[in-house]
Amino acid sequence: MLDKICNFLQEEKNLKWNDFEYDLYGSLKNYKETFTKFDDSVYFLPKIFFKIFNRLNKYYFKNFLIDFTLDVIFQIIYLIGYFNFKKNYK
Repeated sequence: MLDKICNFLQEEKNLKWNDFEYDLYGSLKNYKETFTKFDDSVYFLPKIFFKIFNRLNKYYFKNFLIDFTLDVIFQIIYLIGYFNFKKNYK
């Protein structure tokens, strides 16, 4: 992939990519911070949300009342997870 980028930019391939700073959402970060996936290490929703969803998603689109009830349950769990995330990652 870097070969293609170097060819496109008409730069030499021996650039030291780790020595540069990169724009990450408006601030300059080093190579490691910029290209390390952050989302895989943080759960934005509680793990129970995924457990409940995996068990109950087969009941979706069967009945309006069931759909509505499941939506309310998921919204409540989502809000709890959201506020816990905001509290823990200020």
